[in-house]
Amino acid sequence: NRQRGMRARNPPVINRRMDPLRALSDTEFKSHFRFDKESVNRLAGILNLDRPNKRGRPLTPVQQVCLALNFYAGGHFTRIAGLCGGVSQKTAWSAINRVTNQLCLLKAQYICMPTTQEMEETSNRLEAKFHLPRFAFGIDGVVMSFDGAPRKIPDGTVLQDHWNRKMRYAINVQVIGNDQHHIYDINVDWLGSTHDARVWNNSPVKRVIERQRRYLLAGDSGY
Repeated sequence: NRQRGMRARNPPVINRRMDPLRALSDTEFKSHFRFDKESVNRLAGILNLDRPNKRGRPLTPVQQVCLALNFYAGGHFTRIAGLCGGVSQKTAWSAINRVTNQLCLLKAQYICMPTTQEMEETSNRLEAKFHLPRFAFGIDGVVMSFDGAPRKIPDGTVLQDHWNRKMRYAINVQVIGNDQHHIYDINVDWLGSTHDARVWNNSPVKRVIERQRRYLLAGDSGY
């Protein structure tokens, strides 16, 4: 007989994991993860996602990348990402954390300003397609929203500083890239209430682009 006051243990749950590369069509795969299968395979090969110990049922690098991409693309909780991937919330969190840290370690290799030749190539494409001479960069701001009020906000700020014109708590992210979706610079330092013009005027990349003088930057009226 169970002793009085002791909680009954829940039966073990074996989650139904799937191989998204096989289980989903190309269209379904890209709809879920925003990347095609070839790109996910390449990303899984670049990141160091092998577990040092093989205890239990370790996730493959592709499964970890898919969990993280599902979480990034959906804007939902780790519990939902885990449910979609057939794993527990804790396993989903561990995979998302591991993939995110590995991506951050590689940012310097993939996010950098273009060479003179790359700027020339971008300028030629834009002139041929849009009749815009000497444009080698594009800039825009992206509102990255929080699900609720942010926690552990920076010193010297208040919650209202994160409240933006779209009536959400967020940060204002500035991205500079080209017509082929290459990101040259990304700035995530500014709170949601900050205007695009202020972010740009205080960006180190502004001085870098203005220093070369030959190629122009395309942006909306906020810049």
